[in-house]
Amino acid sequence: MAILDVYGPVFAMFLMGSGFAIVNLLVARLFRPTVPVEDKYVPYECGEHPWGEAQLQMDVQYYLVALVFVVFDVEIVFIAPWTVVFRDMANAILLPMLVFLFVVFVPFVYAWRKGGIEWIH
Repeated sequence: MAILDVYGPVFAMFLMGSGFAIVNLLVARLFRPTVPVEDKYVPYECGEHPWGEAQLQMDVQYYLVALVFVVFDVEIVFIAPWTVVFRDMANAILLPMLVFLFVVFVPFVYAWRKGGIEWIH
């Protein structure tokens, strides 16, 4: 069995995907409007001109909101497959999931106690 028989389809998909991306970039370059405006070179993409100091103090609540978001994203990533196989393996996977939920619950309680869950002041 030749190596091309095994990896040939993978190589073909790589070539097709790369070719598709390159062709799309070339076609986009041909048809897009190019109007050089000085505002395009400002580091902010919102259209506002920068003003004031670049370094300002941020409220810690933004970090707590990000922490809660990451905690719940990680929780969903691990709970979704668990729910699919729970019926078949309930006895073997119940205790590890309870431990995981406890570990995930600790940052949630921390954010709650620090006021990160209160969205409106």
